[in-house]
Amino acid sequence: MKPHDQFAKNYLEQLLSPLGIVEISKEVSDETRQIDLFFSPNPEPNPDYLGLLGRIVLNTVLIEPYRNPPNRSEIRNCLAKLLTILAELQRQAKRENQSYNEDNTPRLWILSPSASLTLLESFGAKIDPDWPEGVYFLPALYRTAIIAINQLPVTAETLWLRLLGRGKTQNQAVGELLELPQGNAFRENVLELLISWRVSMEINNILETEDREVFMTLSQTYQEWKEATKREGRQEGLERGLERGKLEAKLESIPRLLALGLSVEQIAQALDLDLEQVRQATQG
Repeated sequence: MKPHDQFAKNYLEQLLSPLGIVEISKEVSDETRQIDLFFSPNPEPNPDYLGLLGRIVLNTVLIEPYRNPPNRSEIRNCLAKLLTILAELQRQAKRENQSYNEDNTPRLWILSPSASLTLLESFGAKIDPDWPEGVYFLPALYRTAIIAINQLPVTAETLWLRLLGRGKTQNQAVGELLELPQGNAFRENVLELLISWRVSMEINNILETEDREVFMTLSQTYQEWKEATKREGRQEGLERGLERGKLEAKLESIPRLLALGLSVEQIAQALDLDLEQVRQATQG
């Protein structure tokens, strides 16, 4: 899986898990196809802290995030996944002798860094006045929308979606993320995911010019993370060293305790050691 695809899925899972059930790479049955993310909300209403992202997951949804703008074939493939899910739900309702309410069936949201007018027109996608700029709905029958992330208004409501954009759009969103207060519910977790993505891109040597701009914005946080990791490593090493020192001191005291007439069992209990450890020390 490409580093950005993994980042996008982990990122959306991180944000949406508190709100419902998230299934990553859900397989559909007609052939070997996978839905990037399938989300079913909890029964209670979702809080509004995710803004526009929270609004699109008020009901069951399929989410397909793209790093590069999808072409017509890729969008048709997404539609095929949705139609397969709808057909499965219809068959299930028939088997269970239940009514099938199409208004409650899942919707498909395609997240694209941008979308050309030609592409949008070819699918009959149009803006809905009740939704922000950049959100395009296909004809109602398809239960599908394409979000052109670069066209979203720069507001707190769209931040969590703009972080999945490219170039200046994503860079702007990362800057806003860094400005959030330290106690924000998602700030630190999302920064950790972004840093992990950066590390993965560097390891695979696949940084692009647009990515470098974003990673420059992250550079201070990245350096702080590396220093913290080093400190934690040194601290863990120190703690391991102290533990080894304590163990050695205990083992060295065993002969003296034996000379005082204590049994192996009594020594083990007094020093909080295993019987085998004490026996091995006496044999040495």
